[in-house]
This record gives sequence, C-alpha cells and structure tokens, in this order.
Amino acid sequence: GFFQDQGYRFPVVFETESDAAAAFRANSLPTTYFIDAKGYVIAQATGAISGDTLQRGIDMIPEA
Repeated sequence: GFFQDQGYRFPVVFETESDAAAAFRANSLPTTYFIDAKGYVIAQATGAISGDTLQRGIDMIPEA
C-alpha cells in the first residue's frame, strides 16, 4: 500500500465504525492525532495538514 511504498514505519489506523472518533472526540475530519508509545496524545491537528506539519507532529513524539 501507499504507506509501505513511501517507507513509513509507524502504524496507520483506518476505522469504519467511528469508535476511535467518538473516543477521541474528533468532531471534524480529517483529524490527526500524534500518540506516543504509552498511548498519550502528544498533539493533534484538525483539517488537512501539510507534510511539514505532519513532520513537526512526529518530531514532538518522544522516543520510546
């Protein structure tokens, strides 16, 4: 798939039942959450984001 083809090594989750959207109170789509290895939300972004914003969010996640 796209993510593997691009060399991404982090988990990407897609849902169809809106369980995660309800749990995280995501009221608009797309919403991006940056979650650390312990499951804590480090940052979030609402709406479409640029590659630079994505990288900044990833960089905010501490190494496990």
